[in-house]
Amino acid sequence: LWPEQAITLEEAIAVFTINGAEALGIAGETGSLEVGKSADLVLLDRDPFAHPARELARTTVISTWFAGRCVYTAE
Repeated sequence: LWPEQAITLEEAIAVFTINGAEALGIAGETGSLEVGKSADLVLLDRDPFAHPARELARTTVISTWFAGRCVYTAE
C-alpha cells in the first residue's frame, strides 16, 4: 500500500467491529459495547492507542469473551 492508502488505528478497529457487524446485518446485537448487546470482546496486554502503530504486532491477547463468557485465556 501507498502511505496515502493507509487507514488509522481507529478506522481499522471500526472495520473489524461495528462496520463488520453492520455489513452482516447484526449491528443491533454486536459490534460495539452497549447495553443490551452481546459482550464480545478481547482484553489486550497494552493499550494499542498508547504505542506507535509499528508496535501493534507486539500486542497480545489476554482473554477473549463471547456473549459475556470467557472463551479463551492466555497462559
